[in-house]
Amino acid sequence: MKHWTLVFLIAVSAPLAAQGTLGEAAFEVKDAVLAQGMLTLAFEEGWACPYLWNGEPAGFVFAGKGNWTASVTERFALQTLDYNTKHGSHLKAEGGTLRDAFAGIICLGTPAVAFLREGQAPPGDRFKGVLATVEAKFLDQFFTHPVAYAWAGLANGTPEFACAIDGARDLALFLHDPVWRQEETLSALKDSKFRREGKANIFYPQQLARQPLGWDRKGPKPSPLLLTALEYDLDLASLETLRARYVLTLQMRREGLRALPLALPDRRIYFSSGGARTFIDLADMSRGVAAGGVDKHWVKTLRVDAVEAGGKALRFDHFGDTLVLHLPEAARRGVPLNLTVTAGGDLYAPTPEMGSFVYLVGTDWFPSPLDGAPGVEARFKGRVATRKPLVAFASFESPVVKTEDETVVLEGTGDRAEDGHTVTVGKYFPNEKDLGSVHLTTASGVFKNKRAYDLIEGLAGGILQVYEAYLGPYPFKRLAVLEGRGVGWGMAPPVLVFASGEVFNSLKDPYTSLFSKGANERLAHEVAHQYFGHAVRPQLAEDAWMAEAMAEYMAAVFLGKAKRKAEFDYLYNFWYNRSKGETMASLTTLHDLDGEDAHVYRWDLVYCKGPVVLQAIRDKVGEKTFWTLLRSFLRSFPYKAVTTEDFIGLTEHITGEDWRPFFDRYVYGTEFPPKSPLR
Repeated sequence: MKHWTLVFLIAVSAPLAAQGTLGEAAFEVKDAVLAQGMLTLAFEEGWACPYLWNGEPAGFVFAGKGNWTASVTERFALQTLDYNTKHGSHLKAEGGTLRDAFAGIICLGTPAVAFLREGQAPPGDRFKGVLATVEAKFLDQFFTHPVAYAWAGLANGTPEFACAIDGARDLALFLHDPVWRQEETLSALKDSKFRREGKANIFYPQQLARQPLGWDRKGPKPSPLLLTALEYDLDLASLETLRARYVLTLQMRREGLRALPLALPDRRIYFSSGGARTFIDLADMSRGVAAGGVDKHWVKTLRVDAVEAGGKALRFDHFGDTLVLHLPEAARRGVPLNLTVTAGGDLYAPTPEMGSFVYLVGTDWFPSPLDGAPGVEARFKGRVATRKPLVAFASFESPVVKTEDETVVLEGTGDRAEDGHTVTVGKYFPNEKDLGSVHLTTASGVFKNKRAYDLIEGLAGGILQVYEAYLGPYPFKRLAVLEGRGVGWGMAPPVLVFASGEVFNSLKDPYTSLFSKGANERLAHEVAHQYFGHAVRPQLAEDAWMAEAMAEYMAAVFLGKAKRKAEFDYLYNFWYNRSKGETMASLTTLHDLDGEDAHVYRWDLVYCKGPVVLQAIRDKVGEKTFWTLLRSFLRSFPYKAVTTEDFIGLTEHITGEDWRPFFDRYVYGTEFPPKSPLR
C-alpha cells in the first residue's frame, strides 16, 4: 500500500558549492590551535587556504595532520552523550571528551577568518581533494548549508562558527551559534546509502551533543529576534505552483545587526525505488528504511522573488533552509521591522503523488527566526485560495470561507498570539455540528463518511464532557477533526486535530484494522493537547514532556470514565512496564537522543514515563489537590509558554512543600518513581 506523507527536509541547492572558491595563496600551519566553544582544533602540520564566498573570505580549508577534541561539560548534554556516541558514531566518550584525528577540514565564520594568515604559496593540488570531500559530504547535501549562517555572522561581526572535519573515524560537523539558535552542536555525518547520480550519497547528521550558549535549559530562552505578526496569502488555485506573499513584523532584541538569517526551507526531496514513488524523511533515513534501494530523486522548489522593507527592495540570499536579509542600516533594539516577502514555486503545490494534500505546520513554512517557536509570539492573519474540490483549513477559531466560481478562499485572523500556525489543503468533505458551546467540524477525505461523522461526533462530545469536568471549559470556540493520511498517528495544532485513517474508517483493510486498537485513546490524546499544548504550551523542547504527559494522562482518564476504571489501570501498567529502566536520558533531554532506535526510547520516555511521573504526583498530593494543580496550571498561564520550572513553582505553591528533590530525580534526572498502588 502506498503511504503518502508530507514533511520538510532541510536541503541545499547543488549549485551553491560552486559559488565558494579557494583563495589564490595558501599559508603553512604548524602547531596551531583554534578553539571555539566545546571544540578545540590542534593543527600539527599542513597548509591552509582561504575559502571565499562571493569573492570574500568566509573561512579556510586545511590539508595536513591534526587532532580535534570536543569537551562536553553541560550536565544535561552529558546525559545523552554515551548513548549518542555508541549508536551514532565510531567515537568514544571518555569523561565527556571526544577525540579524533583529521587530515582535512573546512572552517567557516568569524573565528575562522581571524585564523587566516598572509598567503605564502599557491594552493596547488593539495586542497582539491579536501575541498571535493567537504563539498560532497558537507556543502552539497540535503540537510543544512552553513555558509549562509556563517556569512550572516561575518556581516554582523558576530562569532558564528561552522566546521566540517574529515576525521579518521567519522566525518564530524560542528556548529557554534551564540546569536540566533544560541547553542552549539556536534554531529557525526552518516551515509544514508541513498545514491544520487553523479554525486555523493546523501549524508545526514546524527547529533552527538548539544549545549546551550548563554542560557540555562531550566529557564526561558531569550530569543534575539521575535516575530510578532504574520499575514500570509497562499494562492494554490492553479494546482501547479504556489504564489505566496508574507508580511512580517519582527522585533529586534539585539542591537546593531545588519544581516538577519531567517528559516525558510526551499525544497522537498522525493525518491523512487522499484518503480514505486515514495517520500522519505530524514528520520526514515536514520533508521535505515529502504537503505541502498533508492536510485533516483527529484525535488520541488520554492523561489524567493523579492523582499521589501518600507517599500524599498532589500538584498537577500536564499540558501537551502536559510533566507539571509541584508538591511540598509543596522537594526535598532526594540524597534519593529516590517518586511514583505514574495515567493513562488511548486513546493506547496498539491500533486497526484501526494493525494492532493498539502500540510504546513509549525514555523518552517514561512520566514521565521532560526530558533523556531521560542522566536515566534505572533498574531496570524491569512488567506488561502484553492480550487474545487480542494478545501483549506487553518488554525483560526473563526475562519470565513468564500466560493467564487471554482475558487475557494479561506480567510481568518487569530484571536491571540501563537508560537506557530498550521494550514492544510486537501480533498475534504466537512460536516458541522455544535457540541454545546464548541463548534465541531469533522472532515473526512476522499468521500463523505457519515458513519465517521456520527462516531467522531459522539466520541468528541464524550471527551469534552470529561475534560470540562476535570479541567474546566474547552479553551477554544472551535474544534476541527480532520482525516490525516496513513494510520497510527495524530497531531493537534491549535483548534485542529489530525486523526489518521483508522479513526475514520477502521474497516478499510487489514492494515488499518490493526491500528484501530487504541484509536479512541489517540483521539482523546490529541483533543487534550488543546488544553496542554495550546491553552498552556511548552516554551522549549525541554519542556515538551509536560504537554505530552498531560495529554496522555487525560486520555487515560477519559477511557477510565467512558468505559471502566480498568482501562486507566491497564494504560498505567503499560506505561510503567514500557518505560521502567530507560535511563539514557531524562524527560527534559529525551529530544537530544539520536542514533539507532533513539526514536523508540524517546517515545517510551515522553509517552510512558511522563504520565507515570504525573501519577506519582497524584499519589503524593491526593485526588483533590492533584486536579486543583492541573486546573491552576491552565488558569495561571493562559495561552502562555511555560517551563518545567513554572510547573515546579506552582506545585510548591499549592502544596506548600519542597518538590525540588522529586523533580531533580524523576524529571531532570533519569531515576524512575516507585510503582503506584492505584486506587
